[in-house]
Amino acid sequence: MPDRAGMSSTGPTGELLTVPATQFCIAGTVKTEKHRPRPSYLLLVAGAVSLLFLMPTLAEAYGDIGRVAQLDPYWLALALACEVASFVCCWEVLRIVLRRERWSEVAAAQLAGNAVSQVVPAGGPAGAAVQLKMLMRSGCDAPTAIAGLTASGVLSTAGFLALPLLALPALWIGPEVNAGLEAGLWASIALLVLLVGGVIVATRDRVLIGGARGAQRIVDLIAPGAGPHDLVAQVVGQRDLLRDTVRQRRGRAFSATIGQALAGYLALYTVLLAAGIRANIVVVLAAFAVANVAGMIPFTPAGLGFVEAGLAGVLTVAGVPYATALVVAVAYRLLSSWLPAVVGCGVVFAFRQGASSLMHRFEARYP
Repeated sequence: MPDRAGMSSTGPTGELLTVPATQFCIAGTVKTEKHRPRPSYLLLVAGAVSLLFLMPTLAEAYGDIGRVAQLDPYWLALALACEVASFVCCWEVLRIVLRRERWSEVAAAQLAGNAVSQVVPAGGPAGAAVQLKMLMRSGCDAPTAIAGLTASGVLSTAGFLALPLLALPALWIGPEVNAGLEAGLWASIALLVLLVGGVIVATRDRVLIGGARGAQRIVDLIAPGAGPHDLVAQVVGQRDLLRDTVRQRRGRAFSATIGQALAGYLALYTVLLAAGIRANIVVVLAAFAVANVAGMIPFTPAGLGFVEAGLAGVLTVAGVPYATALVVAVAYRLLSSWLPAVVGCGVVFAFRQGASSLMHRFEARYP
């Protein structure tokens, strides 16, 4: 799932990313260790083993990728429009929680972070670091960026987990669906309840202050004199500021959060229509949920193999022919993951070129 939420990604959607532990807020800046974090060898081995087992499915799916061109182009164009709408809604959520007015700042940072998280195994922290760096380069201070990206991730995750609520009327009055698919939707709703409850508990003064004090002790122990000395005040202040910001613009925040999830779901539904499949809403929601959860699996980039196998499996259980289900899975992945990743890689390249150009100009002017 594309990491659309920043420090949350994955994400077509909202898994929670974390800022690398080597970064600390220091008076509105971030101090980062010079060495670059390397993926764990165990993670690379797990990824290689996963790809080995999933290779037959990947070969079968992408080996016949030309079949995607046989799908109805008008429905595919509508699916692409839905994906664009999902990203725009994500950017609106980011603009609200980061309190930024310019769309280009949050869009470029999110696309770049999403691209990095999509092409690297367990790329969430790396994508978050890229997104954070670009936001800071555009003038956003580190504490605000970290708090805002975390909040946007929580909101995006909540939006996708809440989407199955739309299927409850279909479960009650519609035709009977597979018991496993129904159980998956109820599990998503249960996770939503746990997420909301966890956020409520975690943002209470006693819990928040206690956690911030514990983090302060760890920072002082690991990097004495290098980390922030007012972490409790920063955390509580950011919590209060975020709460007031979202309350003031709660209508737009709610609409953008639900819009992001709904547009992503409609993208999958229109891909099914492009393949000539008129599926039950519960089936598509279950498939959409599986695709999002599988995208969080860190062993392969963007859940490569897991998403294709899971999505095709759910659709096959629902009665879609396996060959058609694979084509749908590949077409959906191209629109929701790989195309945005290509765009994001272009943003990263442009950003690095721009930063390099600025450095050359500075060195030429001030030798």
